[in-house]
Amino acid sequence: MNTSMSEKALLSSFVPAQEYSPPAYEEVQIKPADAAISAQGTSSLFPRECVFTYRLSHSHSYLGAKKGEPLFLVKTPRLLMGTGDILLLSGTDKLDTPLASAGSLKLRSGTTCASHLRLKPRLGGSFTQPIDIDVTVGTKNKYQFTIPVGPSNRAETFEWRQSTGELVRSLVGGFQYGMKLVRLDGPTGGSSGQDGKVTVVGGDGKPIVAVFAAMRPQATNAKFQFMNEGATGELGEVFEIAAMISFIRLFEFQLSQGGVAIGPCFGDIARP
Repeated sequence: MNTSMSEKALLSSFVPAQEYSPPAYEEVQIKPADAAISAQGTSSLFPRECVFTYRLSHSHSYLGAKKGEPLFLVKTPRLLMGTGDILLLSGTDKLDTPLASAGSLKLRSGTTCASHLRLKPRLGGSFTQPIDIDVTVGTKNKYQFTIPVGPSNRAETFEWRQSTGELVRSLVGGFQYGMKLVRLDGPTGGSSGQDGKVTVVGGDGKPIVAVFAAMRPQATNAKFQFMNEGATGELGEVFEIAAMISFIRLFEFQLSQGGVAIGPCFGDIARP
């Protein structure tokens, strides 16, 4: 790609998201986790709602509670989106320590692709050694990763699913594309807690713990929101960081594809 192209010219090459018929839900295989951490507790590293501002022609992008009010700096590939590593820092200075990194999505065996995530220990954090996570991707727009969660460090699998449903649409009031993060090992079926709030679940009854949507008109910004137990901190620090860095990786990759999931790593877009 010509590095002298303006952001406007780059954006003009993107095509808007399209509507597709939702595929039937399929059961997925739960994979065991091999990551070990010292002590997994509750955490609230990030605001419940975040805006990610992706700067196409720059190597630095920003994450914050509001656009223009950054809390974290994200080192992103310059121009060659979807191919380079992404680094999430603990603050807004380029010398701040990293929280996590995400490798590029790479094709495997012609039918699946994957990204490698690495979570970095921080001062006062709940783990003391780097945690390596593989995001595996099949042909139904399902991006899975398995991590230890909660005080007992139990292994649970989470899955990002593409969505054009109301949950994604209402997040930004008009979107290019979006995804929801489902807790596969969570309780099935919505329930009302003591506070009267009802758990929001996906089409298979599993709780949705995070969601993001690309914002119109340019779709270079995205809004992310923790939901249900993903917003309470009960799933712990590893979940928060893994959810955030995987969101940034998937948003940036889909942006590089013009907002439409194409190729052998993707299938039809699903609704909740």
